[in-house]
Amino acid sequence: MAYKSKDEVRPQQGRQARLFKMIANQEADFFMIGGSRFGGKSELASMIDLLFAPDPLYRSIKFRRSYDEIMGANGLWEKAENQYKLFGATPNKSDKAWTFPSNAKSLYRHMYHEGDEESHRGKGYSSVIFDEINQFTWDQIKMLQTCLRSEADMNSFMLGTLNPDPNSWCMKFVEWYLDPVTGFPDQNKCGQIRYYILDDGEVVFGPDEEFFQENYWEIVNPIIDPITEVREYIPPKRFTFFFFNIFDNKIGMNMNKQYLSELNGLPEHERQTQLFGNWFAQPKGHSVFKREFLQGINPKFPS
Repeated sequence: MAYKSKDEVRPQQGRQARLFKMIANQEADFFMIGGSRFGGKSELASMIDLLFAPDPLYRSIKFRRSYDEIMGANGLWEKAENQYKLFGATPNKSDKAWTFPSNAKSLYRHMYHEGDEESHRGKGYSSVIFDEINQFTWDQIKMLQTCLRSEADMNSFMLGTLNPDPNSWCMKFVEWYLDPVTGFPDQNKCGQIRYYILDDGEVVFGPDEEFFQENYWEIVNPIIDPITEVREYIPPKRFTFFFFNIFDNKIGMNMNKQYLSELNGLPEHERQTQLFGNWFAQPKGHSVFKREFLQGINPKFPS
């Protein structure tokens, strides 16, 4: 998306603005943005660095599976060009990095093979952002979570964008936010905070910190201070899921008025996931989604 001034580089009203505010206020440690295609997810992910760019110690890194996905048309690098230059940032295309006037840096990397994540072991980042996070493995995500540390004046966090993918590891994180019958996002749960820990590498969710104090005390109190002999409390991680649809991106819709018809012409299961944001739809013969789920409701574009 092309911008004429810095004032134009901002989230659109509604769910985009709500999510942006939560990120600015550091209300979660792990954010996922899912929903239908063309909801403005990647555009918003690129804007995030602008919140923290005044901090000279801020270091972000953004991932796609392949180099071409980063540098291709309308990819993350092109979005950065459209946004960051207005804020005085300078690019280094060979190093795939942008540097802001404060010396804050935004890095771009690909991670195609299992094991590529090991090249980041020992590094520290203020934010780790995955575009199409469901294309990466859970082991890669866990490895990069250990890199969430920096000297910036903020809490390091992770964010991932994705479209509905019922067979992905992401489903465990997203499922609570869905209608259990239809597979459409539950509007009342959008942006709600859930807490989780890793118990031997497996995700365990709970409604609040007290749940883990009562049921997983040794995991959240694992370290004894050798001087005070008091156990150190480690709070569970905070997670939230936001779902955007095509009408959350009104600017993009106005620029691409025919795109809605392109999505509407997809095969049925793709139409349900890519246009309507349904998480249960799968190819014919494999799907738990049934058209009768739509009777009596309007699944198209929940407000």
